[in-house]
Amino acid sequence: MEDQAYVDPVTGLSPYSRCKEIFTDLTLHNGGQGSLLLLDFDDFNSINILHSHSFGDKVIRAAASEILSILPKNAQLFRQEGDRLFLLASDASCEELQDLFASIQEILGQPHCLEGNDYHLSVSGGIAWFGPKCNWEKLVRNATLALQSAKEAGKNTCRVYQQAEMKLQLHHRKLSQQAKPGTDYPLILVDIDHFKQIIDQYGHLVGDNVLKSIINLLYAQSPEHSLIGRYGGDEFLIQPGPMSYETLCEYLENLMSHLRSLNICAESAIFCPTLSLGACRSIDFDNLEESIQQAD
Repeated sequence: MEDQAYVDPVTGLSPYSRCKEIFTDLTLHNGGQGSLLLLDFDDFNSINILHSHSFGDKVIRAAASEILSILPKNAQLFRQEGDRLFLLASDASCEELQDLFASIQEILGQPHCLEGNDYHLSVSGGIAWFGPKCNWEKLVRNATLALQSAKEAGKNTCRVYQQAEMKLQLHHRKLSQQAKPGTDYPLILVDIDHFKQIIDQYGHLVGDNVLKSIINLLYAQSPEHSLIGRYGGDEFLIQPGPMSYETLCEYLENLMSHLRSLNICAESAIFCPTLSLGACRSIDFDNLEESIQQAD
């Protein structure tokens, strides 16, 4: 039986702190991997306002019970705070958690009645993949960014953090046997310097223009079969295919030269965003997280 210190009084679930402990034991000590699904009930405050916070607590408890009823054995559910839940699944791909989210969405979307009061629930989700030695704070940040993307897309939907998509493409590259033994497959991380200051000064539309301009430039200046993906809010990953060290250096010099000449128009001003690049000489396809950290 769970220690009372590890039980949330509202839902009966283990709390957020316990989720972190299990994640640390799974990844740091046992070399495990899996995916994290961050769940957030849409416009839940309207239920609290229409009824009461006490009623809202009962709704969350009932919803948690419904989710628990369909969880696979490799998944655990935790409560962070308010109407936000964490679902940690070991040895689970992002695709598997997307399927699980669809089941959660279906069961919560049914008509509900509690204490004679009808209510409607919808939920948004953000998914992030994790591997051995993954950083907990970064994983939560990634899942939160994916959740924000789901909310911006109109709620009642789920988004996967782009980093996981990039890792999946890299995994497919390995399985397709393009990654031949003895061949270097470099990984490059591109980071926009002071991106938040750009948004604060010029606004989100200009920030979006910066992101689009950079990604277009990366595609234009990279080999034809390069894998290019957004890694975070202001970071990009590039895997340009097989490349010798000398060719990699030439590629990076050419890339930096074009990035330095990138001009962005903002109202009456023109500015050139600065970027930082880091590279891992050759990916360890069996430990992508470590290769990304090397590039970082």
